[in-house]
Amino acid sequence: MKSTILTSNQQLYYFLLVATGLLFVFSMGPGLFGDSKTMISWQHKIFHLVCHQDAFRSYSINGATMAVCARCFGIYSALFCGLVLAPIVAHIRFVKRKRMVQLLVATIALNVVDVIANAAEIYTNTLHSRFILGVLFGLSVTALITDEFFKRIILTEDIYGTTNIA
Repeated sequence: MKSTILTSNQQLYYFLLVATGLLFVFSMGPGLFGDSKTMISWQHKIFHLVCHQDAFRSYSINGATMAVCARCFGIYSALFCGLVLAPIVAHIRFVKRKRMVQLLVATIALNVVDVIANAAEIYTNTLHSRFILGVLFGLSVTALITDEFFKRIILTEDIYGTTNIA
């Protein structure tokens, strides 16, 4: 007979939940805070190190361009939403870690193909297609790291005192 226990690393989980929540909120830029007149805000200054911040590739809120492009916003949104849902997903997830790594590699490849194909003018991607590809990447990262917060331990009674970490 097998039974499953979920162990958790709550401090790390809550730290990342708060950090990704702040990333998500701050990435929306000055429009979220009602400051649509500021073109270069403190949010833009923070995110310029990780995002190209092309205004044509960014959503706007209240007339102000977001601090990140649509793809980065998709990544931050998915990371935050994925971490919010992580405790629920940890109970029902049945995909092996190897598959999660393959999913992550596939989403990276999709994003690279999208960028190259757009640069080569094979097709033109849109704000929404960039956002969706960012979401796929963010969710695959979250799915991969969820095990670090909620490790699944399978206890077996077949052999006394043995445990297997799945």
